[in-house]
Amino acid sequence: MIHLAHIDKKFGRHQVLKDVNLDVPAHSFTVIHGKSGSGKSTLLNILGLLTHYDAGQYQLFGQPAPAPYSSQAMKLRREAISYVFQNFALIDNESIEQNLKLASHYLPKSQASRQAMLAALEAVNLDLPLKTKVYTMSGGEKQRLALARLKLRDSRLILADEPTGSLDAENKTIIIQLLRSFADQGKAVLVVTHDPDFLEVADSRMELN
Repeated sequence: MIHLAHIDKKFGRHQVLKDVNLDVPAHSFTVIHGKSGSGKSTLLNILGLLTHYDAGQYQLFGQPAPAPYSSQAMKLRREAISYVFQNFALIDNESIEQNLKLASHYLPKSQASRQAMLAALEAVNLDLPLKTKVYTMSGGEKQRLALARLKLRDSRLILADEPTGSLDAENKTIIIQLLRSFADQGKAVLVVTHDPDFLEVADSRMELN
């Protein structure tokens, strides 16, 4: 599903990634870990078609990956890629329901129904009314809402940047199990994290230095 060969990336004179190689098949759970500043989030942004790389090759779904923000890249991000951002990427002055509707805008009505939304919230242990405004929620609740969007979409590739950073132990376990279940269903799941608990459920791991 993903093939990276000899990827380099610089920001100015700073070499963030050098000669990175990675293969990720479908039906797999991959953890990318390493120290802060090692390029983990940059690599995830390249994989999610959000950032250009300077050298190397990137194949996605068996084809050369399109340029970030091209029409083809936008189509893939709508239909095949889900990204869980570290800052949640929620609309704070909107409700839970509206945030879930926006995430499911291109989905069939059955996948975006009220029942589907409630099931998605239950999957991440978030027991709040759909009309709840996001700005009233805690950091951990926002993080779980961001992850609930994954349940509504049928993406082939899931990218998650520190998806449990704001969660307590109980909810962290729920989210790790949820992401593991996506991989077991045939999706490719890549997680950037400092959390060693993810390593216990990963099929493969990559450390960036």
